[in-house]
Amino acid sequence: MIGAGGFAASTLLPGLAADPAFALRSVVTRTGASAARIAAEFSSPKASTDAGDAFTDPSVDAVVISTRHDSHATLARAALAAGKHVFLEKPMAIERGELDALREEAARSGRVFTVGYNRRYAPLCLAVRDVLAKLPGPRVAIYRVNAGAVPTGHWTLDPAVGGGRIVGEACHMLDLLAFWLGPDVVDCSASGSPARGAGAASPEDFAASLRFRGAEGDHVASLVYTALGSREVAKERVEIHAGGATLVLDDFTSLEVYGAQRTSTRLKRADKGHRAELAAFRDAIRGAPSPLLGVQEAWRAADLALRIDAMVRGSR
Repeated sequence: MIGAGGFAASTLLPGLAADPAFALRSVVTRTGASAARIAAEFSSPKASTDAGDAFTDPSVDAVVISTRHDSHATLARAALAAGKHVFLEKPMAIERGELDALREEAARSGRVFTVGYNRRYAPLCLAVRDVLAKLPGPRVAIYRVNAGAVPTGHWTLDPAVGGGRIVGEACHMLDLLAFWLGPDVVDCSASGSPARGAGAASPEDFAASLRFRGAEGDHVASLVYTALGSREVAKERVEIHAGGATLVLDDFTSLEVYGAQRTSTRLKRADKGHRAELAAFRDAIRGAPSPLLGVQEAWRAADLALRIDAMVRGSR
């Protein structure tokens, strides 16, 4: 495990620990004290501040990378070059050259490689896919993200470190739309509000219009992402209209299907697919059938996020 911040400690590491197929061999963080603490908490025999220790360790089969975004591509390429399977948290990269180089390395390596676009594995998202498969004709999707503000100067807003919120987080939503409607984007336009704050802060509010091409034809989607909304409103809501039906997904907790296939599904708590994603990674390593996202699909979402980011910056 390389990088063990809040998300890794609260979600990825517990998910790995819950699956007996995974044995944590090494924890790598920026400070020795942090690495030692996390290693002890999750019963890892090794703790280090040097990722190279994990790459050269013959007992390590796979590497999970959850560091700051600017190091993702470099670490993933090094792990693949060392013969390790790689689970890379999003984004795949924050710069075009690194993105393309990582795609080439992943394709060349022969190792299992994936990016943590967990939403496509969520049970309600799979239910949306299954309903849509039964509906004829084009689809129209509206995806609203009430992302919430982060403090001015936060590292995720720095294009050189976090890539900004479009590249660093909206890639999640773009991948999910492609999962339902794609895979190919044949047309895209986007514009956004000015970045708030001084320095290198990046835009946090934008709207994108997308045309996807899938096996059933062309479909259109609107993605609206904002940090201006109230925290009293759920973070993510999706409406999809197709073939006389309307599907409404609310924050990965409820799915309402209106029309001839009227159904209502509610979960006790939100499930964004993290455990299922790790299981798919496990199965792919074992050579078992797996729905794991591959390098080309992961590249598409990152490529689209970079293109939208450039459009939004240019629209200010």
